[in-house]
Amino acid sequence: MNDIQQCELITLQAIFPETFQQLSDTQFTFIFPSQYYKCDFKFTITYSPGYPMQQLAQFDIEAPQLHDTLAQTVFNKLTSLQQQLMNPDEAYIFQLIQSIDDDQFRVEIIFQDQKIEQIEDDEDAVLVKINHGELPGKPVTDENYHKWFADFTKKKGIKLLEEEDWSKIDYNTEMGATFTGYEYFKRKNDEK
Repeated sequence: MNDIQQCELITLQAIFPETFQQLSDTQFTFIFPSQYYKCDFKFTITYSPGYPMQQLAQFDIEAPQLHDTLAQTVFNKLTSLQQQLMNPDEAYIFQLIQSIDDDQFRVEIIFQDQKIEQIEDDEDAVLVKINHGELPGKPVTDENYHKWFADFTKKKGIKLLEEEDWSKIDYNTEMGATFTGYEYFKRKNDEK
């Protein structure tokens, strides 16, 4: 393990103290909480002998909350970014990990979400074409509704008061007064 690798290992232990685990001299794992995806990414990394000028020997991501295709897209994007970050003098793991929440990194993922919304909109348009936007039966108008409502109340035996008569209702006798427990007890005893 070279000096750059040792320094980076100590730095990553300090950044991720709760989740960092060193599995061997060159292999370690930690969890990165992503703000954008609102889930945890578990990284398992193995240094290659020539790191940081060579790619990492092992670079695995686990994100159980993400859909497999989205997780694979993130992994592919990180792998291509890793090739751009290779530098003989500078460790790049944290920069690579943090790019998950970077705006430039998310553009492709957002574009895929827009494609999914487009497909859903197209499916909705097909359903409207099939139904032509019409439901079976008579169209609903005020006259049809009032006629139906009158028939419905007549069949069910519902008696409604006109709005002008609402002020004449004595709610204590007609609607049943609400009594406290003591008033109810006293009223029952008075009836006996």
